[in-house]
Amino acid sequence: MDCCCPPDCQSQAPGQSVMLGVSPGPLHAAARWAVWQHGGVLVPVFERSPRHQLSEQLQRTNAQLIIVDSRHRTLLELANDACIGSINIDDLQDAGAAEPLRQAEI
Repeated sequence: MDCCCPPDCQSQAPGQSVMLGVSPGPLHAAARWAVWQHGGVLVPVFERSPRHQLSEQLQRTNAQLIIVDSRHRTLLELANDACIGSINIDDLQDAGAAEPLRQAEI
């Protein structure tokens, strides 16, 4: 996970918000499970949300991590702009979706 902020911002305490922009399916379910398993608060986002709405949602929820797939590129761009940790779940697909998410510091 590349981030321009200090490493301690990447470990999540229980109760912190995690934005989820993953299309419905097994990877979405694995990501939800991982967030909940680590005590995170899931903030779902929709593929068709305009950039300004996603930006506002990001600010209001104070999300510290964003999990996305390739259909949610705008959300990934916002994460990079705001220096928020991100996981592109498509990158994990070859390795098996659930195991890397279990090991992620959410």
